[in-house]
Amino acid sequence: MQVMLMCCIDESRWQALPATNRDAIMRDYRGWVGEMERLGKHVATAKLEPSARAQTIRLKHGARHVVDGPFAETKEQ
Repeated sequence: MQVMLMCCIDESRWQALPATNRDAIMRDYRGWVGEMERLGKHVATAKLEPSARAQTIRLKHGARHVVDGPFAETKEQ
């Protein structure tokens, strides 16, 4: 069995933390990943881009369209 850990953090709150706090959190996280690697349980790690760089791919009439932002259209809300 495989599981995925997804860390969801409010970007504005993360940026508001002092750099020393962010560094400590990331150091702890890297330590945990290192332990999972040591145990042979780590498969992959990846960091998402900030939400300001998000893009959505939509299929419309058989063609792909890339739209800036992770925003749902009004009719979908």
